[in-house]
Amino acid sequence: MQGMPPLTRVGLLFRPGRDEAEELSGRLEGVLRERGARIWRGPANDGSELAEVASELDVVVTLGGDGTIVRALHSVACW
Repeated sequence: MQGMPPLTRVGLLFRPGRDEAEELSGRLEGVLRERGARIWRGPANDGSELAEVASELDVVVTLGGDGTIVRALHSVACW
């Protein structure tokens, strides 16, 4: 899309205890880093870390289920 800045600061929030979500977040982190993105990656059970960095991110990707999405929204809504 023209006129849209690149998404270079990406947050990856995964559901802990769900192996496929954690594994996929690791693979996605590698792919995005190869393309020059700066990555924050963490588990959804502690939203305080995400809340601290949320204002520095362009986008947050959640890997888990509905609860992971809700935790992400709760964490970023404060900034």
